[in-house]
Amino acid sequence: MLTIYTIHHVPAARKGVILGTSDDPVDPSLRPLFKNQTRDLVLLLSDMVTKSGTSAAAYTSSMRRQKETCEILFSGTSIPIVVDERLRQIDNGPQYTGMNFDEGKRDYLDFIDKPFPEGESFRDFARRVREFLDEKSKQHREHTIITIGWRLSPAIFAHICRGVSLESAITDNANIRGPFTYQ
Repeated sequence: MLTIYTIHHVPAARKGVILGTSDDPVDPSLRPLFKNQTRDLVLLLSDMVTKSGTSAAAYTSSMRRQKETCEILFSGTSIPIVVDERLRQIDNGPQYTGMNFDEGKRDYLDFIDKPFPEGESFRDFARRVREFLDEKSKQHREHTIITIGWRLSPAIFAHICRGVSLESAITDNANIRGPFTYQ
């Protein structure tokens, strides 16, 4: 069984817009604050994983804001960092990337099965994440996955792990909490 925890990446320098697969870095002014506020918790998690004897890893894509967040949190701990491109954020396409978030999210349900213009659909996105989880469940009997994710991480994992429809998960994303389990 996989146990999945999601951690949102440190906010990017651009705020209030759909970032999609743009390679925006984290806001440098927030790095020290984020590290200071989370460091003891991450060290505790690392110690608990080590003592439990179960395997764990922090998984991220190579997108700068995800990878930087992962490095801020897990460098110098016993939890390895693993880059896997299947965990990159959804490709919202150039029309939506950079758009005001509140304006763009109104159209999200239109892209459950239909791809964003020059992008991918939420179903394609969920398929990528499911392939990642299928692979990890074959490799590990018991494994803790910590993902550095995106605004809609809870929705995608609720859909895959709990069977929530994509429509409901995207609509209710702000109220979805982990951890998630996958077998």
